[in-house]
Amino acid sequence: MKLKLLILPVFILTLFACNNSDEKTTQKTNKDQTLYYGGDIITMEGEAPQYVEAVVADNGKIVFVGGKAEAEKKYPKANR
Repeated sequence: MKLKLLILPVFILTLFACNNSDEKTTQKTNKDQTLYYGGDIITMEGEAPQYVEAVVADNGKIVFVGGKAEAEKKYPKANR
């Protein structure tokens, strides 16, 4: 259980630590939005962690957490 609680913070730190200047240039052409999916994404909301399919970050801040189809619909130009 404790391992699962560490996955989201580690994911978020890795997500932003791995950006390099080439990626930032690419993101700016797509409104600084990036869609992340395809792995274990756990929210820390409520009593128990919940899994979601996708996260969208805009200029370094998480702006969407939920299903992949909904994320693609709301943020069609987000980098993948």
